[in-house]
Amino acid sequence: MARYFSLMRAGNCALASAGVFAGHTIVSKSIALSPQLLLGMACAFVITAAGNIINDYFDTGIDERLGRKKLGGEKERANALLLSAIMFVAGIGAAYLINRQAFAIAAIVSALLILYSGVMQNFKFLGNYVVALGTALTLVFGAAIAQEYYGIVLIAGSAFFANAAREIIKDMGDVEGDRGIKLTLPMIASFAGIKKIVLFAYIGAVSFGIIALTGGILAGGAYLALLAIAAALFLHSFLLLSGREFASSQKFAKIGMAAALLSFIAGAL
Repeated sequence: MARYFSLMRAGNCALASAGVFAGHTIVSKSIALSPQLLLGMACAFVITAAGNIINDYFDTGIDERLGRKKLGGEKERANALLLSAIMFVAGIGAAYLINRQAFAIAAIVSALLILYSGVMQNFKFLGNYVVALGTALTLVFGAAIAQEYYGIVLIAGSAFFANAAREIIKDMGDVEGDRGIKLTLPMIASFAGIKKIVLFAYIGAVSFGIIALTGGILAGGAYLALLAIAAALFLHSFLLLSGREFASSQKFAKIGMAAALLSFIAGAL
């Protein structure tokens, strides 16, 4: 059981739940842990876990190449696939209890995660943006719970760019394992070109945050300070990428995303 729990990547699931909380807080301008919000955060956790498990199911060959054997024989793989399916159905079903908009977003995100893992091996360079869209939609999902959407597109846009950068950096570290199985951006673009794309994405993430500030959607000294910290972390991630320290670069990208989420929450209050 512990093996299956590790496949869920609880940290990533918690970040998805935090995205729902942030989206709800941004549009409602308050922290109100209503039963619907808690259910929505649980939905995001479960659907993200399901997506991570199904990704490992399809990536068994790559993980074995890289010495990261996560699933054993066919029985473990079949159990993982069944667990993923159950969690997708549970997450979408729970979202139906919130409202129709939440249900639709949960279904769309689940479809994107399945599409990414099961179909897009030959188009993994596009899959980066599919995953980034799924991350951005957690914020929209939070807004859907409150049924208020003012300004959420800007915040979701920031999350989209930051996560796209992280996904591209992740592919840099996985290129040898992916070769011959997936077609990723590092296989079709130069290192210099990838650095430009990642830098553009980070600039986009911070720029959307600044637009939210100047447009009065988010405000306050705490927001500005945390946004500056997120920008500094993204810059450090980019410098690590430039030095080909891909694992460390991805780590700081995640920390930067967490700081950005905190900034959004602070800016809404």
